Order: sequence, then C-alpha cells, then structure tokens
Amino acid sequence: LAKKMKLPCEEEAFLAACMAGAGRKARGLLKKLPGGVEALEQEDLKLIAHAAAAGNAGAVALMADLGFDLETKSDWGGSALHQAAWHGHESVVDILLKRGARTESTNQWVGDALHTAIHGATHGDHSHGAAVVKRIAERVVPAGVTEHHVAAAREGGNAEVTAVLEAARDTGNPAYLAALQQADRASSP
Repeated sequence: LAKKMKLPCEEEAFLAACMAGAGRKARGLLKKLPGGVEALEQEDLKLIAHAAAAGNAGAVALMADLGFDLETKSDWGGSALHQAAWHGHESVVDILLKRGARTESTNQWVGDALHTAIHGATHGDHSHGAAVVKRIAERVVPAGVTEHHVAAAREGGNAEVTAVLEAARDTGNPAYLAALQQADRASSP
C-alpha cells in the first residue's frame, strides 16, 4: 500500500522558510497564518534563538524583520543575543544589536548578554570571543561594564577579553580604544 505523504502545514512551512532565510516565501506564508507571528506557539518563537546559536545570520535577520520577539527565552533562558554571544557569532550579534536586542536581558543564571559573551569567550569553542565582547561592551559602556564583568573575564583566564573590559570602564580612556583596535586586529582574517 502506498502511503500518502502528509504535507507540512502552513505554519511548519513558514518556520522552515524562516530558517532557510527564504524571505519571499516566508512573507507569503506569513500572510496565510491567522494571527501572524504573534499566534505562533512559544516553542516556535524560540526558533530565532536557535538560529542565533547556529550562526544563521540570514534566518535571524529575516525573523527579526518579520516580528519575532528578540527577547524570547530559549535554552538556559538565553535570548537570541545570549545564544549568538556565547557561540561567538559576530555577524548575528551585530544584526541583533542593530535591531534593538536588549543587552541587559538576563539568562537563567542572571547573566546579562555581556556576561554571556565573556563566558562564551572563555568556555566556547570559537576564536571570536574578544570581538563579540567588544561589540556588546560598546552598547553597555560605560555604566554597564562592571567589576563583576571584569572579574569573570579574569577568572576565565582570557587576557584579551579582560583588557577590553578593563578599558571599557572608561570610554574616554586611550587604553580602551587601543584594546578595541587590538581585538579588531585579532579577529580579522
């Protein structure tokens, strides 16, 4: 007996188009969804954070443009910005910051995006830690970089990240600018 294949419902097709970064297709399918993005299940809304964790910049940009909530909590209570920051995805961090992701949002361990980036730079398996920390620190400087952030970088043993954060406490400090330039050079191919 031949079985009929069940075609994915429009919601599943919409989510697949989002993950593929297929803007035209996703927009067309979104028009057919009653209630739009706001009507999606909580699990489906986490897709933007999953895309951020995977470094899927096209999908993250598309979902942000379509109205996915950038602050939706995903694994370990992290938003899309937390996910991208921990995994060292510079381009995704840039997209999220430009679209208004909140650096002060916290994950389940009460770590803000900067603290998550510091932890990822120390414990993640990537080489973009200092650059990601720099990008987020620029958004929270000067009031948001605290001794707690600096101490976390020191404990992790990442001298480059520690230097960026120590200097970030005073944005007018020439050492801060030098540390940012050094981080840029280190992250350039």
